[in-house]
Amino acid sequence: MKRNRDRNENRLIEIKVRFWTNVHGAGKKISPKHAFSAGVVQMSRNDLHGVEPTEPLPFNSLLELSGKIEKLLVRHGITVHPCKIMSRYILGVVR
Repeated sequence: MKRNRDRNENRLIEIKVRFWTNVHGAGKKISPKHAFSAGVVQMSRNDLHGVEPTEPLPFNSLLELSGKIEKLLVRHGITVHPCKIMSRYILGVVR
């Protein structure tokens, strides 16, 4: 099972999204399941696609997240093709 999963994971292009968390008080305790709406996005290594990780791109708001992901894809020269369902609401997508 693990072998099959590893083979399929190589076929995927992965982007990591990480959110900043906060340390509270003198005891340096974290608040479980709490994070800020800011953080970084980073491309994971994928030898099959020739993707090398680069410096993470910071974002300061969830509204910036999609733009930073797009910038990351462009930086790595990755072309994203629209899915069939997108033709329902994006003009110019013909399937």
